[in-house]
Amino acid sequence: MRISKADVYKALDKAAANIVKAAGSDGRVSRTEMTKALKGLKGTEKQLTDMFFKFIDKRDAKAGATVTKTDLNKAIAYARKELIADYDLNNNGLSDDEVAKMSKTGKLAVALAKEMKAAKAPKAPGSGGTRVSGGESGGGSRGGRVSGGESGGSSRGGGYRVSGGESGGYSYGGGGYGGRVGGGE
Repeated sequence: MRISKADVYKALDKAAANIVKAAGSDGRVSRTEMTKALKGLKGTEKQLTDMFFKFIDKRDAKAGATVTKTDLNKAIAYARKELIADYDLNNNGLSDDEVAKMSKTGKLAVALAKEMKAAKAPKAPGSGGTRVSGGESGGGSRGGRVSGGESGGSSRGGGYRVSGGESGGYSYGGGGYGGRVGGGE
């Protein structure tokens, strides 16, 4: 079964939004802040966020180093191309064989994308809502709020809004950082 790169990008954006939310008042994310933030996440979302943060942090592994907005934007651009898009050889979505060749970070992004897509899928009437990493939906035939928000926008460029009131706002298409980090409702 194929999954679109756009869906996988959304999963990667969700991990990035989790990292942004972990930032202190200075807009930087320390290892301590990320460790604390990970405690509020579960399952594949937690694994991908942790792996992606470590991927970014490894580039500057000095004691006391932090992840900045610039670091995050560069990592997103790199991951989209090198860890996801480059595996879609025929540009028709990622097949199971293509996913099997990906790095662990890429595979986690695909797994989270599938979970997010399943959470949005229509349910049988009266089946209730879906709960994914702390976000609750109401009952009924459709549900599925993903905690921390879903990335919007297109698969390239532009910022996105994190539902729940905070604005991630960063631009991974070469633009700068705009938006609030932490705290806002």
